[in-house]
Amino acid sequence: MRARYAEEPFDYEHEWPVRMGVVRRDGALTHVVLMYCHLAVDGFGIDAIVRDMANLDPATGEATAPVEALTPFEMAAKQGTPAGRRAGEKALRHWEQVLRAIPARRLGESTDPRTPRYWELTLRSPALHLAMQAIAQRTGVGPGYIVLAAYAVALFRQTGRNPSVAQLVVNNRFRPGCGDSVSQLAQLGVCALDVAGVTFDDAVRRAFTAATNAYMHGYYDPAGLDNVVARVRAERADLEYDIIVNDRRAFTGAAPDAGAPDPDRIAAAAPLTTTWWNRRVDTLDAMLNISVDAAPDAVDVTICADTHRLSPADIEALAREMEAVTVAAALEDSPAHPV
Repeated sequence: MRARYAEEPFDYEHEWPVRMGVVRRDGALTHVVLMYCHLAVDGFGIDAIVRDMANLDPATGEATAPVEALTPFEMAAKQGTPAGRRAGEKALRHWEQVLRAIPARRLGESTDPRTPRYWELTLRSPALHLAMQAIAQRTGVGPGYIVLAAYAVALFRQTGRNPSVAQLVVNNRFRPGCGDSVSQLAQLGVCALDVAGVTFDDAVRRAFTAATNAYMHGYYDPAGLDNVVARVRAERADLEYDIIVNDRRAFTGAAPDAGAPDPDRIAAAAPLTTTWWNRRVDTLDAMLNISVDAAPDAVDVTICADTHRLSPADIEALAREMEAVTVAAALEDSPAHPV
């Protein structure tokens, strides 16, 4: 049921944007399967639905509290105002500036292309989890920016290409009236991160600045972005930016920061890293997609990539390099050497 729900395209005109089903075995309920159409609602919108359940009268189905968040129609009206259009145009100018500045081709050619084309690997690392805590306390920068820095440094070491480019998921719910909206507000922001010749701590600080700019410019008309990309591609066919870095630990139960662990704990956790291969598919929404999720006393780094651009061995090497550069930086008291 899950596979069918996920694989069958939604009929946007005639079908509700939610699919729900239950599975019974010998008369007993064993599973609940839910699938939400991402054009209608994002993960934060689903959280808003869950929070609002407390305001539902179970006997009548009526709301017991006013709905204060903006509806999608109200958002569309705001986006159509002169101020709304100016904000969207400013975001698209940022996108165009970044796309015109990045160097050609982000990845090389694989020496081991596979079929299906896209392979996914997960690296579970207790050491990376501890190392990010240590670096976050030392730099005063949140772990999400450390993930971005680790990706940029690792890819630079692996491919020699700099700056590293990433699209980041922007939830856009910090905007007035959007926090509890049941809608699709998440969009991609873009940033480029130059990490050549700097320490890892400096790379983290640069990641903070680059990501903040991406978040500020992650609210725009998708059709307008299509026009920007087409205009840039008409001038440079080598444009590649379809790399997504997504720290999803807010959704997967990240534990509260317990302070900086000592170096001995980090070093002792290093041998506990495990890896495994997941799905292998023919299509993907990016040539490289990196997700970070919470795991028990660890983090999971999941990389799904085009094996025609990164071989399976390169995919695993990238995950391990992200761990290695972060752990090495955490074990330095006062990083002074470029990564």
